Amino acid sequence: MSKIKFVYFDIGGVLFNWKVALESLAKYLQRPYEQVEAVLKKYDNDVCLGKITPNQFWQYYKSELNADVEINDFADWWTDKFN
Repeated sequence: MSKIKFVYFDIGGVLFNWKVALESLAKYLQRPYEQVEAVLKKYDNDVCLGKITPNQFWQYYKSELNADVEINDFADWWTDKFN
């Protein structure tokens, strides 16, 4: 009988290239990649740990980058852009 109780599996940057999604987001927001990446770095841990929802994360993007655009389901939009 196996004693394994938990397996951690990291897919971001391993199986999927999230940088393509970040480039798409920068283009959609019409902001420099570096600005969009800075917001990702600031809130990525919180969204990955469930401290904030993906849609709250999206609201931070809009607020911090002063963007007046909409994405109804940020998690779906974001993961659709993964390579």
